[in-house]
Amino acid sequence: MWRVARSLDALLGEVNAHAPRRNKASDGSIGDAAHATRSSDHNPWVVFGGQGIVRARDFTHDPANGLDCQDLANALASLIAVGGHPACRSGAYVIWRGRIYSFDRRHEGWRPYSGSNPHNHHLHLSVATDPAGFDSILPWGVFVDPKREERLGKLEASRKRKAKWQRWVKRANKNIARLKRLTK
Repeated sequence: MWRVARSLDALLGEVNAHAPRRNKASDGSIGDAAHATRSSDHNPWVVFGGQGIVRARDFTHDPANGLDCQDLANALASLIAVGGHPACRSGAYVIWRGRIYSFDRRHEGWRPYSGSNPHNHHLHLSVATDPAGFDSILPWGVFVDPKREERLGKLEASRKRKAKWQRWVKRANKNIARLKRLTK
């Protein structure tokens, strides 16, 4: 009996919402027979609550349909660097294009990865070994929605205009009050 770490399901949901038409040919969680013969986080070797937990997921690189794994790798490495998500702590790492970035060796930054698959066509993510990390369902927040950012920018500009207008009205009211005192 096995299942995928809940944090990976949460990230998969965000990835699919961000790029709903993306190619999923190289996506995967549970390892195939080749993975089963070696140490791999695609194997459910961590047991929690009587179930084996798969702590790894692959995401297919498909920039034409919205998922650029270079951007995703950078965002995940940034989270791993500071433990910015519970799943990005001890045991977490990302592999992309022959390089690996891991929480436990984050002081080294991105370093060469010499495994048999350089991960040029898909990104590999393994999450933390601690249940509070691998089963965290907190949002990852790795994608920036440009339209949302634009709306937030417009909202902020509107707030600034309103605050400026309120300061002007306050000064005008003070000046009116002074003029009334002077004309009495």
